Amino acid sequence: MGLSHIKRYALLLFAAWSVIVFALLLWNAIQTREETQKYAHIYTNSAFEKDILYRRWATMHGGVYVPVTNKTPPNPYLSDIPERDIRTPSGRQLTLMNPAYMTRQVYELEREVSGARSHLTSSKPIKPENAPDEWEKKALIAFERGVTEISSIENIEGREYFRLMRPLITEAGCLECHAKQGYKLNDIRGGISVSLPMDSIRELAGTTQSRNIAIYLLLWLVGTGGIAFGYYRVSKSEFKRHQAEEELGIAYLDLEKKVHDRTADLNKVNEALHKSEEQFRETFYRAAVGNVQVEPVSGRFLRVNPAFCEFIGYSESELLEKTFVEITFPEDRELDGQLFRRLILREIPTFVREKRYTRKDGAVVWGQVSVTMLFDREGQASMVTAVIQDITDRKKAEEELRKYRDQLEELVRERTAELENKISEIERLNRLFVGRELRMKELKERIKELEKTFE
Repeated sequence: MGLSHIKRYALLLFAAWSVIVFALLLWNAIQTREETQKYAHIYTNSAFEKDILYRRWATMHGGVYVPVTNKTPPNPYLSDIPERDIRTPSGRQLTLMNPAYMTRQVYELEREVSGARSHLTSSKPIKPENAPDEWEKKALIAFERGVTEISSIENIEGREYFRLMRPLITEAGCLECHAKQGYKLNDIRGGISVSLPMDSIRELAGTTQSRNIAIYLLLWLVGTGGIAFGYYRVSKSEFKRHQAEEELGIAYLDLEKKVHDRTADLNKVNEALHKSEEQFRETFYRAAVGNVQVEPVSGRFLRVNPAFCEFIGYSESELLEKTFVEITFPEDRELDGQLFRRLILREIPTFVREKRYTRKDGAVVWGQVSVTMLFDREGQASMVTAVIQDITDRKKAEEELRKYRDQLEELVRERTAELENKISEIERLNRLFVGRELRMKELKERIKELEKTFE
């Protein structure tokens, strides 16, 4: 991979990382928007529940009396109530405030304080100010169809509001004022709409969103920094790798040349070995004497030449299924085993001996065997080579010569005994002759003496 590829991958990774962070930020913004609407719904729903509770409380008590002021004049719609207005013993004038009147003033105060809008409305309002707007009309129609809640984001006087409206159910305390309108218990008398400015909720969400943007920006910077650092490290590593590849290329060319030279040398060696092997095979198989190769542990024949097959009377395939021991004359096997053990232990480099073999036809033949043990690089015995020369005729001639020599020795012993007897007889006769000569000499001397006497 080149530096240009790494740069392209780094840019692609940077783009992918940016898209991922932007997508997460967008997803978070969508989640925040949904959470904002959820919080607005919770708030408006809580406001509705609160309105219902204090209206119910006021209804339970039939309304409350409050001092008459400019902002709280007597309710003209309660003029038929006998005790709408009362005076305290101290002379303070009080007026009855029904739940609707009380709710309306609370809504006005709420609007001044928080900007939220709550509106009690009905399709048949007693007071014109309670008439529904277009959105509330649609909600009231939906309530008639069984819908229990309507909510949406609407624009009111150029400002976005989250609006929620739920139906207002007629309770027993409500009939005191509204029975004349035809309402019955549990009828849908109208509804209460609660409108919350979205900018107040979004302001709170904006803080969270700003924090999230800062977090994602930091995450993007960290990821970008990691990509940049990784690009730097990988580029540096790639540069070093490129240098190493160049050096390796040079070394490879040099090695290739050496390999080429060594291959040429090896080819020459292989050619020489091939020729040597061919010569060996030719020598091995065409030799007039027996040549065999034997596995050192099992003693099985690995290779035999025709001369040995002819010598032992077996075919080559038959011999390759036999061991060297099987064709050895039984009385010679023990000595062979001792010599083989000494070869394996490297006590002797080779041995030459004359031994007997049992031919396939049962005949016993003699061979002069020269055995050598071959070892591998680990020093383990790998092969036994043996050269066997047929000396059966020589052994027969030696046996005949031995017999002839024994006969000659016997004849010599007999002739010697006869000669010794003749010599003894000659010596006896010689002794007799010598004695006779002595006696003749003595007799001649005696005669001479007698002759002298006669003279």
